[in-house]
Amino acid sequence: MLNSALEARGLAASATDLRAHFAPWPRILERTGSTELADDPDFDRLAEGTLADLFDGLPVPDHASDAVALVFGPGAALAPHDVLWYMNTPKRCAEAAVAAGTARNLGQGEDDGPPTTKRLCR
Repeated sequence: MLNSALEARGLAASATDLRAHFAPWPRILERTGSTELADDPDFDRLAEGTLADLFDGLPVPDHASDAVALVFGPGAALAPHDVLWYMNTPKRCAEAAVAAGTARNLGQGEDDGPPTTKRLCR
C-alpha cells in the first residue's frame, strides 16, 4: 500500500523486511533465556541484551538509488535511516495473538515449536 502511494507520486521504493534477518531460533533462545525458568511458557528473567541481539547482522538499505528505502518489521529502527516513522503493537494485543495462535515470538519460525508470551517484550 505504501509502495503504491509512493509510486502515485512518482517515487520508486525498495522494501526490506527485517523479519527475514533474525538470527536462527536456537541462537535467539540462547541469547534471551535463563536456566531458572527454562520450562515455564510465560515467565522468565528479563533478558539482559538488546533487540539487536536477535540479529546476527542487519542489512544496509540501498541509499545509492533514487528510490525511497523502506525498512520495516521488529528492529527496523536499528538500520541506518534518515527519517524514522514508528509504529508498535501493544503488549496486550501481542499476548492475545499468541494465545489465539495467530502470532509467534520474535524470530521464531513455524517449525520452532509453540510460541510463548515470555519473549514478546523486554
